[in-house]
Amino acid sequence: MRDSGPKLVGLAGSNVAYIGMVCTDTLGDPAQTYHNQLAGWDPNALASFTYVHDLDDTDRDIKISFDDKQEIIVLNWQVKFRIKAQTESDKSKGDAWTKEQQKLWQSYGQDWEIRSVLRWTHTVCNDARLRSNYDNIGLRFRGESLYEGYDSASKEFKKIGAEYPRTAYDTWRESQIDILKFLELMEQATTLAQVKKLDNNVLKGIALGVYAKKHGISEEDVWHLYIK
Repeated sequence: MRDSGPKLVGLAGSNVAYIGMVCTDTLGDPAQTYHNQLAGWDPNALASFTYVHDLDDTDRDIKISFDDKQEIIVLNWQVKFRIKAQTESDKSKGDAWTKEQQKLWQSYGQDWEIRSVLRWTHTVCNDARLRSNYDNIGLRFRGESLYEGYDSASKEFKKIGAEYPRTAYDTWRESQIDILKFLELMEQATTLAQVKKLDNNVLKGIALGVYAKKHGISEEDVWHLYIK
């Protein structure tokens, strides 16, 4: 039996560190990337909760699910490890991803990044394991609730036994301001012509994945529509 507090399961980019801090009342200073507050394996943090990114792990108390807005997972990861990395450790992970993906998608030339992020987004949006009804192991926290507003987020935290003050939510939104702005830009790009006008290749890739999801088409089909 574990003696390190609750165990959370959620993909990297699903705000798993922040959710764990709220549910164990261990929130530190406002930050874009809350997992950095666990850097160095602070014994007090470890005593509060642990988390893993393996959705198949059945040793869990709380699972972070997404029935909607799965693209947030990709956007969060890309911003926190590549676009606006705040530590050298995070940047090194982003650089490793860039090196690997650029090689895998080199046949797409300058469009490699868009195509790679499209694949990731399409995969996440179609991952049944992320659904709240995928299994009945442990409690579930709807990850998209944080982006729906305070009332939705507060309701989810209550389900896992945590109080969530509005002041905490407002502070979180302020700490995520860049990500929320990127999310708004993508949500406004509802046509392929608008996607092409986005000035960031990561956003283009994510927006294409969302377009494919909304229109029920494959990643290959949306790509061919985009480039023609």
